[in-house]
Amino acid sequence: MRSPGLAPGNYFTDGLRLLRVVDAGGESALTSLEDCLTLEVRHYSPGQLAQLRLRPVGRARTD
Repeated sequence: MRSPGLAPGNYFTDGLRLLRVVDAGGESALTSLEDCLTLEVRHYSPGQLAQLRLRPVGRARTD
């Protein structure tokens, strides 16, 4: 089950990078995050996301 804040279009930081949620789980349970500097998209499992210790940036979108 994904966090409600992990909706596409929301922004997070790990303290070093600014990341945008591209795709939030679904059937594969992988979340896709785009590095806003390099535009590289990586896919993370729920365990990997927990290790990143992400913090929200700005107001979270709920739609």
